[in-house]
Amino acid sequence: MKTIYISLFAFFVLLCAIPAQAQDIVPDWSGTYIGAHLGAARATDTQTIRTPFGVMEGRVDLSGNIAGIHLGKNYQAGRVVFGPILDVNHVGLDKGGVALDLQIDARLNIGYAVGRNILPYLTAGMTMAHEIARPTAPFDGWKKWQSGWIAGAGVNVGLSKNLSVGVLYLHTDLKKDTHLLTVGGAPTGLTV
Repeated sequence: MKTIYISLFAFFVLLCAIPAQAQDIVPDWSGTYIGAHLGAARATDTQTIRTPFGVMEGRVDLSGNIAGIHLGKNYQAGRVVFGPILDVNHVGLDKGGVALDLQIDARLNIGYAVGRNILPYLTAGMTMAHEIARPTAPFDGWKKWQSGWIAGAGVNVGLSKNLSVGVLYLHTDLKKDTHLLTVGGAPTGLTV
């Protein structure tokens, strides 16, 4: 019985030693990178229209696609990976007279390298989105940039030293703003 105990103990020590050796290899995620991304987008646009006769509320749910390019730089301290990233995106959200067609994000990422090729991370920063509004006649439409914040989480998997794939969830919150409705360029006194 004592021999089996020692053999099981030796086997247990050997199993613990293998993962410890694998964890000593720290992957290198540092450097400049460029890439492309494609995904799905969903948004809700709530509007409050103030008129001399009262307030009207409206909501438009949009869904579509998002595609773009990103450029970033990673720095690494041990297993901690951090750095800035810039995204430029074509956004395909268009419904009910409201559309978002372009979004630019500047974010900071921070992650922790796991194993040999996995990098989970958090990200947050500022965003600018280009909005196009086409209200019903007789009101004029408009185009404007809206600013806000963006945050999310993702995981990258290294396929080779210079190639990785990943998934990312981002939440964007654009600030509420007010727009004066016009007809033929003349103010109406109505705001959205």
